Amino acid sequence: MSQICTRTDIEHYIITICDSEMTRNIAQNLTTVWLKLFDVVEKHTCSGCGFDVFLGRSEERICPNISCGVEI
Repeated sequence: MSQICTRTDIEHYIITICDSEMTRNIAQNLTTVWLKLFDVVEKHTCSGCGFDVFLGRSEERICPNISCGVEI
């Protein structure tokens, strides 16, 4: 059985990127959030784990992989 992920499961991440002014929450309901990007998102590859990371210019350059955490 597949697990369903809802807005409340990732709310911390949504708040963080909205606070960074990289995005703005333009609409939401109980399970969906629509965001507008205000910053360019660039692809980086972590040198520690090889994870592809997509970061805005204003975001911290740390690998989001919990078992890695290397500076990108």
